[in-house]
Amino acid sequence: MADYFQENVQKGFIQPSTSPAGARFFFVGKKDEGLWPRIDYCEFNTITVKNQYPLPLIPELFDHLQGATVFTKLDLQAIPFTCTECNKSFTRLSNLKSHKMIHTGYKPFTCTECNKSFTRLSHLKRHKMSHIGNKPFTCTECNKSFTRLSHLKRHKMSHIGYKPFTCTECDKNFTQLSNLKIHQRIHTGDKPYICTECNKSFTQVSGLKFHQNIHTGDKPFICTECNKRFTQPSSLKIHQKIHIGDKSFTCTECNKSFIRLSTLKNHQMIHRGEKPFTCIECNKSFTQLSILNFHQKIHAAVKPFTCTSAFNSKKITK
Repeated sequence: MADYFQENVQKGFIQPSTSPAGARFFFVGKKDEGLWPRIDYCEFNTITVKNQYPLPLIPELFDHLQGATVFTKLDLQAIPFTCTECNKSFTRLSNLKSHKMIHTGYKPFTCTECNKSFTRLSHLKRHKMSHIGNKPFTCTECNKSFTRLSHLKRHKMSHIGYKPFTCTECDKNFTQLSNLKIHQRIHTGDKPYICTECNKSFTQVSGLKFHQNIHTGDKPFICTECNKRFTQPSSLKIHQKIHIGDKSFTCTECNKSFIRLSTLKNHQMIHRGEKPFTCIECNKSFTQLSILNFHQKIHAAVKPFTCTSAFNSKKITK
């Protein structure tokens, strides 16, 4: 059945609908049971057929449909319009054309608020909701809101613990296939997004954009408590824990708590006696790279902190 339609679509005898609803085909029963096929929309030999029951004047088509129970739009997905750059296939030529903009970098639809550009007008419209605060889809579990229903549905997976996409390398699970693919770059070492300023590479385009704020000096993420600014939203979130007193990472050895997981890991080296950072000048070791860097200023004779006060005793100034 699907092969028959695929062959005739490629020949141009049958064309998927260009209507918003798309091409839909419904067939029920068999001819000898007295049930006839119905077609909602189809173009056959340039003859457009809409909402007909039974199917008229196309005996050649009906001969291939006897015995079929259901044939829907999903079957037409086997009829590809294929991108020559990445071999991704689409059921509509218009979707292929929109997809090709990704490879060319052409983004004709620009947000007037923040100058962010998009390949599709629909994507721009969804983006604009973030500026006007229009997030009509709210999670009943945590009251987090979203601009799209699909985003809310994906978010809900986090509450029920449903993570159907598993990494074959480390067995880590994800709620979305796209997140799994991004994660797998850790194992493959693939970092396709490169900073043109310093050639640093990133696994995600968002990581590159946040990194570029360092070069431009842009700090768009502002703390509402103290107005301190940050280049990345993750840095802002960590900073905000200071104001609310959130220290969610606790050492199991001494019960000391920390705002960051990385700080906890550095602290735990004290209990294990680990000092992985060694000075090449004197072989003194340290638990943290920042402490090593500060120590190395002794060898370089760098004294960045100068006292501007005057004292009567020379011992105080030593």
